[in-house]
Amino acid sequence: TIENGGCVSVLFNSTVEVHGTISHCIGRKGGALYGDEAHLNVSGSIHSSIALDEGGCLYTYFFTDTYVLPGARLERCRAKIGAGVYSIGSGALVHLQSSSSISDSIASDSGGGVAVRAGVLRMDSDATIYNCQAQQNGGGVMLDSGALMTMSGGRISKCKAKNGGGFATASDSRVVMTNKAMIDSNSASQDGGGGVVESHAKVFTSTACAYVIV
Repeated sequence: TIENGGCVSVLFNSTVEVHGTISHCIGRKGGALYGDEAHLNVSGSIHSSIALDEGGCLYTYFFTDTYVLPGARLERCRAKIGAGVYSIGSGALVHLQSSSSISDSIASDSGGGVAVRAGVLRMDSDATIYNCQAQQNGGGVMLDSGALMTMSGGRISKCKAKNGGGFATASDSRVVMTNKAMIDSNSASQDGGGGVVESHAKVFTSTACAYVIV
């Protein structure tokens, strides 16, 4: 098994642009694509890939900027943690731009759609994370170690987990929702269908224009 990036590994200030399709890859970290201090622009599709550990579709490491551009799709990936995307480290950014999506991905542990540790996940209007699953925490999104998720619009929907169907936060992580951002139609078998917040984590909404609905 390839250690980092089942199909593509991008290192140290290099840039990769994905305009077509990457699929059916297997790696230990980053089933399809792995970035370490790199720049990743995805405008096509990454799907049907598997990470034995983290990042089924995509794994991003310290100071990697990842832009999932309008219309891009990450889907049908699997991993232990972060089936769609796993992002770790301060300075790491994952930006889901308008009409991009992460869907139909399954984590055997946590973060069915996205798992972020200490980095930033940004969702624009009409960006979606939907129909993802985690056996433990965060069917849609798992945030840990001071991670930040900002939803300026965007939607997390129809995701499932044991705890936090839509999202789960821990260890001083934060969620900021504005501009009619929505977390809806998610479910949990134990706690928090919409989301679960613990360990000094915080959720902020602005001017009653954000919604968290089971």
